[in-house]
Amino acid sequence: RDQWNNLTSKYYARRLCLRIITGWCIQTLRDMLRNEDSPIEQGAIAIAQWAYPLLQEEVVTRQLDSMASTIRSRLDSESTAMEVESIERPEERIIKAINFHLFTDLQFTGNTASYYEPENSFINDVIRRRTGIPISLSILYSAIATRLGLQIDMVGFPKHFLIKVHGGDLFIDPFNNGRMLRKEDCFTLMSSMGIPRDELYLQEIRPKDVYVRMLNNLMFIYRDRCNTDLLLSSLELVVSLSSVSTRERTFKAQLENYLAIREQDFNEPPKYRTCPIRYSVGTLIRQVNFGVIGVIFGWDTMLRESVQTRPRELFADTRLRRDQPFYNVLFHDSGQGLQQVYVGEDELEPVIDIQPI
Repeated sequence: RDQWNNLTSKYYARRLCLRIITGWCIQTLRDMLRNEDSPIEQGAIAIAQWAYPLLQEEVVTRQLDSMASTIRSRLDSESTAMEVESIERPEERIIKAINFHLFTDLQFTGNTASYYEPENSFINDVIRRRTGIPISLSILYSAIATRLGLQIDMVGFPKHFLIKVHGGDLFIDPFNNGRMLRKEDCFTLMSSMGIPRDELYLQEIRPKDVYVRMLNNLMFIYRDRCNTDLLLSSLELVVSLSSVSTRERTFKAQLENYLAIREQDFNEPPKYRTCPIRYSVGTLIRQVNFGVIGVIFGWDTMLRESVQTRPRELFADTRLRRDQPFYNVLFHDSGQGLQQVYVGEDELEPVIDIQPI
């Protein structure tokens, strides 16, 4: 029991679990993309399982089946009640029924208030919270429309995302309540967003490109949140799906260099504390001169030669003594938020006057 309460054990266990689930997700996406008949939502579910390893695919598919079944029942009822044949095209009738159920009955909406939350990219969260971003709502919409007999193409519209009824010129904007657009409407939307009018932006894109775009969104979210583990994991997923291009690999190497993260660190065995190392990973500490509280997430027995300056300089007036243990510490600074700092042991003291969270 004490072993599972040890923060160092939890830290390495979490990293190990992330490595395992990342490898599983890579293999799952590759296997799925080899099958051209795989539904678009299957890859989105795999990406959600990367974040929620206990998520069962059947749970999401049952929710999609249920929504499609409700809409189908409404369409059947309307067909029975109609006394004269409607001049409305069949696909438009289905789209209107989907829109009514999703955006009126269930009140799905585009998440304009918190656009950059990672939950907007995970289909289980989109269904649970009934909100998302253009690409995730497009996948949800496409999954339901396909169950109702429509063949849907994914359209990689820049700075946005649309879907299109296959073989026609009818586009759908799920982020804006399923608004139906024609080609000229799409060109108008491009102009309003400062995008050159180009039919290339209205072409169908492959499922692999959809998933890479989803993962790129997550990658930049985790970069901005300084979550280096999830940043590199999402980068690894992007690279695994981009075998014909070196752009993502180059980008990954550049980011690793920027973040001072070595790829081999993930393959090295964990370090064990020796006598000179006073604090373990997960220890709450206080910087003695400024009183800010942080948590240790890594250490070295002495100053690493490769570290010339601190990753984010927080204590600029503190002198460094090189022959002492140094720690990677995540501090919370009231002015700048979370700060990663490389700091000597002389500058730290344990926090004993607050309870663990």
